[in-house]
Amino acid sequence: LCNFQVLNVKNEETGKEHTVCPYCFNHPPQAQVTADNTFMSGFRCFMCKHSACALASGGGGSNAFVKQCDACSGRLNGQMSLRWVAKLSKYSVSCDKWKDGCSNSVWLALCKQETTVSQTPCARCGAMKINFVFDTRSVPPSTPAQHTGCCMPGCDQVWCEVVDFNRQLRGGVGSSSSSSSMRRRRSF
Repeated sequence: LCNFQVLNVKNEETGKEHTVCPYCFNHPPQAQVTADNTFMSGFRCFMCKHSACALASGGGGSNAFVKQCDACSGRLNGQMSLRWVAKLSKYSVSCDKWKDGCSNSVWLALCKQETTVSQTPCARCGAMKINFVFDTRSVPPSTPAQHTGCCMPGCDQVWCEVVDFNRQLRGGVGSSSSSSSMRRRRSF
C-alpha cells in the first residue's frame, strides 16, 4: 500500500511477532489518528484499519469501519468494525470500545477469511455493506458463494436467510428480519 518493505518484529518479552511498515510506523494514516490516540509510540500493522491493506490486523479488510456503534453512541462513541478473530477463526462486526464495556457485536461465523468491507453504504441503516464470502457448506443451497450486503438485523434479505438457516440448523427459532427480537450480542 505504501510501497515500503515491511519488517517482521518480535517482542522479546512476550515472544509475539508482528509486522511494521517503516513509513506507517512514523506516519500513521490520518484517518486513524484521533485526539485519544495519536500513535506517538509508533504505528504497527496490527493497529491498522485500512481496508485496502492486506497486513491490517493480519488480514485484508480486518478492522475496517462499518458504522458508528448505536449501543454506546453519545457515551463512548464507539465504532463498529469488521475484524477477523484469529483465535476463533471467525469474523465479527463489533464495537471498538469493548474494553470500556460495550459488548455490541454481530458474529459472522459462516464467512470465510476473504470477507471484506465494501465502499457502499446500506440504504436502510447507513452501515457499510460487507463483501460476504460464505462457507457454502453452512448456508442454504440457493445462497451465492459471494454476496455484498448489510449485516445489521433486518437490512439484507440474503443475510437474513443465512441467519435463519443457521438458527434452524442449531435448533433455534425466530427470524432475523425482526430486529426488535435481536439481542445486542448475536452469533451467526
